[in-house]
Amino acid sequence: MPGCPNGQYRARRGRHASDTLSRITRPDRDYPGATRYTPPDTEATRQFTDALRPDMKIAAWLSDDSFEQVLGFYRAIGKEYTPPKKPAEGKLPSGQHLRKAFVIFDGASDLVTSHQWISIQRPFIGGVTRQGEKLEYQDVRDVTEIVLTEKTSGPNEQKKKP
Repeated sequence: MPGCPNGQYRARRGRHASDTLSRITRPDRDYPGATRYTPPDTEATRQFTDALRPDMKIAAWLSDDSFEQVLGFYRAIGKEYTPPKKPAEGKLPSGQHLRKAFVIFDGASDLVTSHQWISIQRPFIGGVTRQGEKLEYQDVRDVTEIVLTEKTSGPNEQKKKP
């Protein structure tokens, strides 16, 4: 996920992941009919959430609507962003087509400088593990994942704090 490795979502150390996920809700950016996603409280989720920068909040939703429908909705309110050297499409080992896109809401030129963006991915991948050289995908669902990310400080502001 999304901008989020292993399809997990971040929280603060020592707290239950679902308790510490951002309570982001923005009616102007909520996709109609999407369902809020809370990751399971597992060791993998806790490890992922512990690695999140303290100034970052994320929230996730799932939708049965197509990737194109969801992306079209967000293109109307933001600017689509394609990371350099990052393919927007691929295939899972099962042969299932994987699509991912980003939309920036605050006018920034990239995700590093943005304070608010969304990633859209289909299918949803609940987790990824590595077995030697092979990646194994868990909880793959034929739904569109929507992950809103908000930062409260810029990329260099974190380093300036004592």
